[in-house]
Amino acid sequence: MLLKSTFAKIGPLSILLILLLAACAVPAPPATPGPVAVTLQPTTPAPQVPTPAAAETGTRPIQIANAQAQIGVGSPIPVEVVASGTWPDLCAQVAQVEQRLSGTRFNVEILATPADPDCPPDRLGLPFRMAIPLNMTSLPTGAYTVAVNGVEAVFEWSNASSSALPASENPAGDLRPLAVEGLAVEVGVGSPIPVEVVGSGTWPDLCAQLARVSQQFSGNRIEISLSASLADPACPPDPVGIPFRIAIPLNMVEMPLGAYTVTVNGVETGLEWTATSPEPQPVENLGLTVAYIGADGNLWLADASGGPPRQMTSDASPLGAGGDVISYYFPKISSDGRYIAARRDAGVPISEGVRYQFGLWVYDTETGESRPVVEDSDSPPAGFDWKPGTHLLAYGIGSDPNYFTTRGGKPDAALATGIYAADLDSGESSLLVAPEHGYALILPTWSPDGRFLSFDELIYMEGRGPFAYYDFEARQYIAWDEPLGNYDWSPDSSQLAYDRLSYTASGTERIFTRPRVDGAEARVSPEPDQGYAFYPVYSPDGRQIAYLTNPGGPESVQHTLIVQNLASGELRELGSYESVWHLEWSSDGRALVFSAGPYESQQVYGYDLVNGAATVLAQGSQPSLARP
Repeated sequence: MLLKSTFAKIGPLSILLILLLAACAVPAPPATPGPVAVTLQPTTPAPQVPTPAAAETGTRPIQIANAQAQIGVGSPIPVEVVASGTWPDLCAQVAQVEQRLSGTRFNVEILATPADPDCPPDRLGLPFRMAIPLNMTSLPTGAYTVAVNGVEAVFEWSNASSSALPASENPAGDLRPLAVEGLAVEVGVGSPIPVEVVGSGTWPDLCAQLARVSQQFSGNRIEISLSASLADPACPPDPVGIPFRIAIPLNMVEMPLGAYTVTVNGVETGLEWTATSPEPQPVENLGLTVAYIGADGNLWLADASGGPPRQMTSDASPLGAGGDVISYYFPKISSDGRYIAARRDAGVPISEGVRYQFGLWVYDTETGESRPVVEDSDSPPAGFDWKPGTHLLAYGIGSDPNYFTTRGGKPDAALATGIYAADLDSGESSLLVAPEHGYALILPTWSPDGRFLSFDELIYMEGRGPFAYYDFEARQYIAWDEPLGNYDWSPDSSQLAYDRLSYTASGTERIFTRPRVDGAEARVSPEPDQGYAFYPVYSPDGRQIAYLTNPGGPESVQHTLIVQNLASGELRELGSYESVWHLEWSSDGRALVFSAGPYESQQVYGYDLVNGAATVLAQGSQPSLARP
């Protein structure tokens, strides 16, 4: 085991500071990844007792712990309510869903099949998740409430069309079957293995809502019916067809292995249940070695050989899955690809929620061994980075809870912490940079030549702190006394590019460069018609900068990838992507690597600048490239 630094054990942080360090450990785009989750002040779950209908049929309400209204991107804008919780037992399935819109309130009831006396006990709590579409196309602007089995969330709808009008309270007629055009059974990765029936199609009209879902099991046949609300004579005509998508979970834990037929409103597909997740398939990876967080939450490695991705951890378990919660974040791979450092959060359920312990772990890609650098800490690591060409890991640690008890308007200098180092070759840990200015140091970043180590001075409880760096050759601490936001060192370590995005985006951010010594700031990105620019990264030869723009402004999650020639100012747009996370050049300058997509289904992309095409390298997020 690697010797732990004597500084690894620290006092508990405030929740606010924990969230700060979690957000800042890797400079990330300000937009929320994936659909915008707008759960506001969820109420205490109401007692989920059987309704009269449930009592008559023996069905049971599914225990819902969380409900979120998620607003996506598109035209029309997709909206869905995602409900999560636990199944009543290992054998339960969704039996019926009822939904009704009353004014600005969506009431949803999800019932499970009757209890089976022969079902084995569930000692941990089997996780449940279901996505139900809301048709907001014709609804007026305002605040809406969605309640799922008594658990409420409020969201603000501000994208109503000019034809929006309230739906009639009591339209006449019968429920209408939804036209299903696409049907698939998706088998995910995890333990237990998630399985969903995903149906898509078009609403009967602009005002239709999902009214009822019914599901029946007969041997190896699963039949699902989807019904829309009653026809509303006041509804305006729909000349195009408004799409919908619904994801219904199948609880396969106690189901026999074999072939199943799934039918939804007459459309049929099949499922071969083997109780195993799909094997990762080899992908064209452009000759890159990439560490990333996989779709299952574990740490994965796709190496330059182009074979199947390799799983480095196997214990990730999301919140709501029952039992302990294990999460991995912000992988960083060493230059030669030998080691991967990653933050590891371990949570234990308690009566008030979950109690977390945080760690910084290193994984050996050759031997498969792992070792802690920091273990069982009460606060997360405050950033970490490998020194280029070495196995020396610089890292920051969280601050004492009394650090922000100000002294003369400043944090308590006596409690300031520095940047530490772990040498994987020697097994030694040491203080690397002392907090000479009286501020705790976080988010270490090495310059490409390894001479300089930059970091933020921790002055504010939220957002990025002032930029500073240490010159190991001159043995000098240099502070710029101003935040730079997301920044990158030039390949020769003589300049920095930055965006001044030090907190949430204001919509006025641009890309700037500045010489490290005695230089003036120069704006690089052109003035856009609207939106902002952020997250600059230098090409390996220093002649270009890649960055992201957000044409829609701070509320948008659509990002355009730009490469700009520094000498000529010429721009090259490489496409628009949803919720881009991380951005990095390959060492040969041929490719850009990033992850993008909805939060729960991000993909790692490699953009081949020679052929002008984006390739999916892996299913996951937060990629980190080896740069030999």
